[in-house]
Amino acid sequence: MPEASGSVFLRFYFLLRNRTRIPVLAAYFLPRLRALAGILLFYYRLSSFAYLGASLGYLQLAFQPGRDADSFTAE
Repeated sequence: MPEASGSVFLRFYFLLRNRTRIPVLAAYFLPRLRALAGILLFYYRLSSFAYLGASLGYLQLAFQPGRDADSFTAE
């Protein structure tokens, strides 16, 4: 998604002002650091992203017609 040209100028304007430099840098870097920390925590805590594939397989198996999660079974 391309940025509007005005937002680039505003970003540099607020970055160059002493009063707003720290909040601008925090607004730019903190979400990226949080995302990276979340990915690393997920990766190392669960040993790998293979956990998602295994969970998806279990969910697909559970939601097959006639299985435990099927609410439309005829009795």
